[in-house]
Amino acid sequence: MKDNFKKARQSLRNQGFTSNIIAVNGCMYGKDSSPFKEDVDTDKTYFKYAGQEFWEFISEDAKLYQEIIVPIGEEAKKKDEIFKSTLDAKVNEMTFEFMQYFTTNGRIDWIKLVDYVSKKGDVKLAAISQQMTLELEDRDADLEETLDLADALDFEE
Repeated sequence: MKDNFKKARQSLRNQGFTSNIIAVNGCMYGKDSSPFKEDVDTDKTYFKYAGQEFWEFISEDAKLYQEIIVPIGEEAKKKDEIFKSTLDAKVNEMTFEFMQYFTTNGRIDWIKLVDYVSKKGDVKLAAISQQMTLELEDRDADLEETLDLADALDFEE
């Protein structure tokens, strides 16, 4: 930051500015009881204004720091809702992809997963396109075919 202040001052001088150039680091919140930050290189010297001092410096309104908090809070709430919605969509997408590539019948295929993250070379993924099936206990082993979960949940009276 200090180097950037120095470059900015030099650039402004090269453009012909002759007035005193004051560098300011503004912080939206906080406090700093010693705003003047002196450096041996005077081009790196700056002021740090924080919280009420910052808002008053840019607006000349001593109460702006309080007045601005409500709209900022409202905007943050909107952004939070958008963020949560976007996060939920991403979690759903990643869950769907994980289920597609790394599970069989709702169970994690640990070998496939470990191969994907640890095996040397490229591991080609293929989506598992099986429909979930219901595994029956031995007492029902006389059935000729695997029962499809959709059939198992079909409640006809």
